[in-house]
Amino acid sequence: MLETELDKGTVAHGWPDQTWTLARIKTLIRRRFHKS
Repeated sequence: MLETELDKGTVAHGWPDQTWTLARIKTLIRRRFHKS
C-alpha cells in the first residue's frame, strides 16, 4: 500500500533527504504501482 511505502521514507526509495514532495510521491506511485 502507498502508506507503507511512504512510511519507509524517501531515503529508502533513493532520494538524498527525508522530504516528501508531490513530485516524489508521483514518481513513487509510478515505480511501485505502475500507474501514470
